[in-house]
Amino acid sequence: MRPKVLKSSGLFFFNKNYFIINLMPKIIQQRTKCIGCTACAGVCPEFFEMSGKDGLANLKKSKKVGDDFELEIDKAGCIKEAADVCPVQIIKIEN
Repeated sequence: MRPKVLKSSGLFFFNKNYFIINLMPKIIQQRTKCIGCTACAGVCPEFFEMSGKDGLANLKKSKKVGDDFELEIDKAGCIKEAADVCPVQIIKIEN
């Protein structure tokens, strides 16, 4: 018997009959490539702010993973617009 797939915004789990996949979008910011143009913070201040230290954009409430910053969110909202207006295309949305 094949396991059934259930959509959820929660965590992954698996048993012999069911597994749930995580559908929460993940935002990835390659901050080291940021040029400090302020476009992302301008269109999406809910998630981006400019650093007073180095003038680069910070993805609010994110965690550092390697050289990047990542944040799981419920809905992409203005993040899509921030990714679109970024002139160096360093904001990615993964599902």
